Amino acid sequence: KPKPDVAPVFADNPRVFHMIAHSHDDLGWIIPERDYSNLIVSRVIRTSADFIINNPGSKFSMCNIGFLKHWIDQDAINNTALFKKAVDTGRMEILNGGYAVHDNAAVYFDDIISTYEYGREFVYQHFNYITRTGWLIDPFGLSLTTSRIYAEMGYNQYVTNRMSTWERDLMRNSSQLQKNWV
Repeated sequence: KPKPDVAPVFADNPRVFHMIAHSHDDLGWIIPERDYSNLIVSRVIRTSADFIINNPGSKFSMCNIGFLKHWIDQDAINNTALFKKAVDTGRMEILNGGYAVHDNAAVYFDDIISTYEYGREFVYQHFNYITRTGWLIDPFGLSLTTSRIYAEMGYNQYVTNRMSTWERDLMRNSSQLQKNWV
């Protein structure tokens, strides 16, 4: 038997952990979105795209199309070409597809639809890319509307991580941490 102060060995039941390099930038959270984009996020986008192109074994996931649009607007020809090259390799994934990630706790249906309509159209027109992953890793509340909208938009998966401890434990104990919709 393992000692209580020693980490357990999972030889009979190995664990698989997925580490996903991704952007996590909130559009207009503390400072105006244009300032935040210029000060921080534009560098994240450029260096990530450059790194992916020069390092074939790497991947990056981008969220919040509003920041991507601001970056493209700074130098449309060069920035679009650089990002499209990264997307075309299959190693730059665009998550969620909304201009901004909507808040599940207090949002109007029309607001959700508008942010995805605008963001997904921008991504398709500039990169010929259709987002297939719903990505809400920092929501304040969960909404059945979000799951339904993602399913109806043809998303293959919905990734979220904020839930109460008791809810996570209940789902884990009943083998329901992974959800599929039809």
